[in-house]
Amino acid sequence: MLVDLQEWLGYERVHTVEPMGQSGWLAMFVKKGVEVQLLNVNKNLMDVRIQFGRVAFYLSCIYGKHAVKDRPMLWERMSRIGVNRKQPWCMVGDFNDIVHNGEKIGEPRRGDSSFLPFKDMLNCCKMIKHPTKGNSFTWGGMRYQSWIQCKLDRSFGNKAWFAIFPPANQSFLEKRGSDRIPVLVSLTTSKELYKGHFRFDKRLIHKPNVKAAIVQSWNYARQNRGLKVCEKLRECRRVLSKWKKENNINSNSNIDQIRKGLEAEQSSDFLRSDRVWGLKRQLAEAHKEE
Repeated sequence: MLVDLQEWLGYERVHTVEPMGQSGWLAMFVKKGVEVQLLNVNKNLMDVRIQFGRVAFYLSCIYGKHAVKDRPMLWERMSRIGVNRKQPWCMVGDFNDIVHNGEKIGEPRRGDSSFLPFKDMLNCCKMIKHPTKGNSFTWGGMRYQSWIQCKLDRSFGNKAWFAIFPPANQSFLEKRGSDRIPVLVSLTTSKELYKGHFRFDKRLIHKPNVKAAIVQSWNYARQNRGLKVCEKLRECRRVLSKWKKENNINSNSNIDQIRKGLEAEQSSDFLRSDRVWGLKRQLAEAHKEE
């Protein structure tokens, strides 16, 4: 499955750590031209050195242990790595831990001492949290018969990291039906503008008034005899795009609306399970139609 996904996404290779039961499966997809040296690898950590062009840095992908009593072992190992690592370094992943009670909603308060192993590791490795965009409460679920939210997934970098990637930041995306919010680490602030391509939507064929709109726009363009065929097609495209927008036929727009509704419901303090499952069914139908 991962190999199929790798090929579909266009990555040159993939490094994996096999799961223990149904958890702990880690995968790192690598693009062409990027060199990856595996340093420390197990079911909770992929620590690697990355080189592309003249840029080199260390990356630690974390999958924190579920049991509270087992986490200090992982944090101690990370601290030992960090003692001698002064080069640019980034940590990212599901840490399954928080640094204080303010990073959770709805769960009984923990004692301050329970946060120390994680906090000490971050301090020892001199980690700084990336500037953040979006909802940072990345996990939501039922515990103690209550809806709980926690900031479990995130990314950090040391001073040397921010020296080569000053604008580096993290964005928390939409859940899209999962109980987890994906974390996207960007190395730059610039976003390449994307202009979508027009493709005829076959669902329009049997929609009322679509044929009339095409005929009217084509005839209007034909009245201007100086127009070329490509310009007539451009006029038809403009009319169809406008018609789809006015009649809410845009699949991506419909999917986006359902996703936002699902995100809002899953991030609320009072989760309505029937509403969540209803939105998930709508999202599945919207994707099927698309």
